[in-house]
Amino acid sequence: MRILLLWTYYENYLRQFYLHNPSVSRLPFADQKQLLLEDGFLWPAHMIDEFRKLGHEADIVVGNADPAQATWALENGLASSTLRADIVREQIRSYRPDILWTCCAERYRGEFLRSVRDDCGAVVGWSAEFGAEQFDWSGVDCVLSSHSNFVQAFRDMGLRSELVLPCVNPKLVADCLSATSHRTRDVTFYGTLAVHLFKERLKFLSAITRHVQCDIYADRMRWRRRPWPPRSFLAQFRYVPFRLRNRFKPPVFGRDLLRLIASSKIVLNAHVDAANGLAGNIRMFEVTAMGALLLTDPSPNISELFEPDKEIVTYENAADAVKKLRHYLSRPEELQAIAAAGQERTLRSYNCTIRAGEVMRIFSDVTRS
Repeated sequence: MRILLLWTYYENYLRQFYLHNPSVSRLPFADQKQLLLEDGFLWPAHMIDEFRKLGHEADIVVGNADPAQATWALENGLASSTLRADIVREQIRSYRPDILWTCCAERYRGEFLRSVRDDCGAVVGWSAEFGAEQFDWSGVDCVLSSHSNFVQAFRDMGLRSELVLPCVNPKLVADCLSATSHRTRDVTFYGTLAVHLFKERLKFLSAITRHVQCDIYADRMRWRRRPWPPRSFLAQFRYVPFRLRNRFKPPVFGRDLLRLIASSKIVLNAHVDAANGLAGNIRMFEVTAMGALLLTDPSPNISELFEPDKEIVTYENAADAVKKLRHYLSRPEELQAIAAAGQERTLRSYNCTIRAGEVMRIFSDVTRS
């Protein structure tokens, strides 16, 4: 089977990657792509080598990695003025995958997918995104998601959908752990702080940082710009004191992010509001894999993923989180025991080898349908 991943990476990450590696853009396309893969930004890409070990062909297109894409266009005789989407379209036609697995970014769904359907055996989408039920899913045979409420929403729309949890690459984890010698940060948070998507996360962090020092790695806060409805627009200003009180550190990604986690004792987690209280974001698996203690929001399905108080710790509210932060920071042996158990669980149960087998079974079934 030929499997092609079509993804878009965070623009912030790609800017950082090419800025920190200025010579990469002059390399051949294959080398640029390999270096992006080795940096470990995208967890589905961890499975590419695993798919190959299972006897399949597998590759990836990062549709918005402009230097790499421009290099591919040049190497394949396309004009320098060729548009992003047209380059990706030609890559799909050249590869002719049995499975096109895509994040369904805005420019690569709907009309775009319909235009490449004849060049693909089947199209599998990925989404755990707020408002995804409003997307144009025509041309998609199956949608994978990390949260069961999204899976049910897609099924209610008449789409086939399957639950697939994120995974980690044990080799990448080992490499990043070996590069970090001490856990110098007590409490860390990293992630997105968009007011319209993360009200509960912002409320939680605002309360936490009044009592506990927390290193926050995030881009500038994303405020709602439209003044309508007025209540939602005005409500966001409650987070201004939080922003003024905290000096955010620049966001980090890929290997740099894993090394950040490896230098942290406790990492905070709060899911996107659209998850409706269900656990399963990538942060849970990154943090535990890197041996930090995960302090996360409670959810009805948490015990299906980890054993609370033995592999991770949950909080009921901000006050409870502050209490538990102080407790475990003052008892490093307890902290380390839970973190080590969480790490063992993730590396054993949520590794890319296991996940690739699960995903391949879905792919095989989709192609037979």
